Amino acid sequence: MHRTKRPSQGPIFMRSPRSRRLRRLDRTPVPARRLGLSPNLRPVHAVPLRCTQPLSKDTQNAWADEPELGSLPSSSSDLDDTPTHLPRPQAAREPEPASTPTQRGPLSRTALHKHRRNSLVNMCEAQHIPVPADATKPMLVDLLLGAGPAPSSERRELGGLDLERLDLLDREIPADRLEKLEQIGSGAFKVVHRGRYHVSRTQVTPVAISDLRDEVTEMDIKELKFLRDLCHENIVRFIGISIPPRPSPVPCMIVSELCENGDLFDYIRNTPPPSHAALFRLLLQIAQGLEYLHTRTPTIVHRDCKSTNVLITANGTAKIADFGLARVKTSARARIRSLVGTVNWQAPELWVPKPNYNEKADVWSAAMTFWEALQWHQPEKRYPFQGMNEHQIYMLVGQKKLRPFVGGIRRRYGGDIVDLLDAMWAQLPRDRPTMSQVCAQLAACIGAQDLG
Repeated sequence: MHRTKRPSQGPIFMRSPRSRRLRRLDRTPVPARRLGLSPNLRPVHAVPLRCTQPLSKDTQNAWADEPELGSLPSSSSDLDDTPTHLPRPQAAREPEPASTPTQRGPLSRTALHKHRRNSLVNMCEAQHIPVPADATKPMLVDLLLGAGPAPSSERRELGGLDLERLDLLDREIPADRLEKLEQIGSGAFKVVHRGRYHVSRTQVTPVAISDLRDEVTEMDIKELKFLRDLCHENIVRFIGISIPPRPSPVPCMIVSELCENGDLFDYIRNTPPPSHAALFRLLLQIAQGLEYLHTRTPTIVHRDCKSTNVLITANGTAKIADFGLARVKTSARARIRSLVGTVNWQAPELWVPKPNYNEKADVWSAAMTFWEALQWHQPEKRYPFQGMNEHQIYMLVGQKKLRPFVGGIRRRYGGDIVDLLDAMWAQLPRDRPTMSQVCAQLAACIGAQDLG
């Protein structure tokens, strides 16, 4: 019996159970929204596949009359039994490799310092950079920036200037934001320049940039520790620290508040003398800066208070500077044992091989600084014990209890300020007043001048 022509939409031979399931789907329409299609689209029927089994004569005739079979592939290996009315699965994406600083572009030193040490180690390993077992965070940053491992002597220096250990990471200033101008001072350990700090594109702050000489010493690290925590209107404000790119002869730069009028030593000699009340206010500002140090917990002893370590701002405010020789007194009864400072402003208890002193040593030094400022009206501005060598100072001041001449000060400024000086440079530390008492006495002198 001759078989009728099979409709083109009817089921044909399928080659697997999966195809039979698709054939059932073909008989049962599925809503477009369940297939992830637009509501205006209808499912497309599965593409018929060539049968690989021997067919009967009647079946072969039926296949010959099928118009869609002419477009089938010539071999069964080219067939794709994936249903065309379902979304084609997407190939699984390979995970992207973890980005490294090299792939994202070079990171700045400041950006690298914000990472933890373990993160920096992982960055080095990703770039196949060998990491020493004792590598500190600054060393890892140098390795990532291509500086290479530092020599052992340099490692000790960098380890001593560990910004993370000093809690100075938030105070680091990129070197390219600092602009050095003329030199305004120099000392045994640093050279000071006037400079500009480009905080942003629109904000530029005048600053003082101190270049440390040769290498970072324990004195420099100690000063950084003190500057980090001090905050007072009569203490020079610490802004930050900058590490220039290596190689550089300057290991680091300390950025601080700029005091436009320089130190008190030059200010006395380059400006006309102020009024009595203005001069006493200047002395009070020095005393308040030392009082702040002495009343902190623990107490800080400056140990080198003198006119060259008192800076004057543009509006004439005095600020204490240079904390390289400062020491911390751990308890109320503790005394410090080391020999430092400048002899002309130095207390006698420091002139022994093993000195034993406390914050009263600063009171003596403040008295010598006050005396020097009170010479402002003199044609020749002198400093304490000018013209004497150290041996003469030891003999005359330590043994014979010689003090600077105060006759001119008494005639010009009155007896109250002279009495204060006599108390401040008393031979025994216990006989000297505290800086809080000095501040109260100076305030009384200012009040007397205002009333007069």
